[in-house]
Amino acid sequence: MKLMRTLALALLPLAFCAQAAPEAAGGYPSHPIRLVVGFSAGGATDVSARLFAKYMGDVLGQPVVVENRAGAAGTLSADVVAHSPADGYTLLYTTSSIHGISPNIYSRLGWDPLRDFAPIALVAKYPQTLLVNNDVPAGTLAELVALVKRSPGKYSYASAGSGGTQHLAAALLASAAGMDMVHVPYKGMSAAYPDLMAGRVQLMFENAPSALPFVQRGAVRALAVSSAGRLPALPDVPTVAESGYPGFEVVAWSGFVAPAGTPRPVIDTLNAAILKASQAPELKAWLVESGSPTDLVGPPAKFGEFLKHELAFWKKAVEISGAKVE
Repeated sequence: MKLMRTLALALLPLAFCAQAAPEAAGGYPSHPIRLVVGFSAGGATDVSARLFAKYMGDVLGQPVVVENRAGAAGTLSADVVAHSPADGYTLLYTTSSIHGISPNIYSRLGWDPLRDFAPIALVAKYPQTLLVNNDVPAGTLAELVALVKRSPGKYSYASAGSGGTQHLAAALLASAAGMDMVHVPYKGMSAAYPDLMAGRVQLMFENAPSALPFVQRGAVRALAVSSAGRLPALPDVPTVAESGYPGFEVVAWSGFVAPAGTPRPVIDTLNAAILKASQAPELKAWLVESGSPTDLVGPPAKFGEFLKHELAFWKKAVEISGAKVE
């Protein structure tokens, strides 16, 4: 029995590839595909991009090679892809930062988020977790709001930088709840955690996968999550929406786009490959751990409509926060 189980596990990747291979579009792809990622190696965006690249390569029969082009909140990577040949061999692993926030913050970009890209697929959504210092005398979001309102300007919240997802999520909540708080931007969330745990800042939003270890070991407390539904990893933590702010949903996300003008058969082949890749057990497990739904991949047109919605949503968030880069 043990031998049979071992053989079955060994054959699983082969079975996955055989089942998954979509029909190629006119021989595409005939050589490796470059997947440009706008953030440094090792981060959550890079990890998810590499997982998708691994399984897409298995499906397509050609390697999908990740190339990190970090800088300017991912906008440098978008510039590279926007000006690449529209042949399906250069793709962008885009995010809410690149295709939602940055076009509303940066006054000058060398590309347009809708005109210069062809949508392929949305693949992941990452909810935010509202964290507080353990000494903050509030056990619910309602209690936190009341506490902050009693002392305007006394409480501060951390973020990974002005205009980032964490900053905008907190700004939207502050606006919705009528809270007057001080924003303290850091150079990354790793620098913010020590100050949150020490009480030098009292609260912050953070991506659920990164926040979970701190919550589980009791270093900080989670009062709410910004997704539409509760997270499987934090089933006792309510959403912001069910805590008194209906309709509140702020999530980071990632997806695939290609240069505008990429032939539709190529886009369809890539979309099919991404859909099959998303069904790989390892990738599905990673998405679940990250708090992301595992059934997001849909038609390219659906992702295109999503991008339009996100641009409008983050425009409102940026206006409320006052974030701007000239």
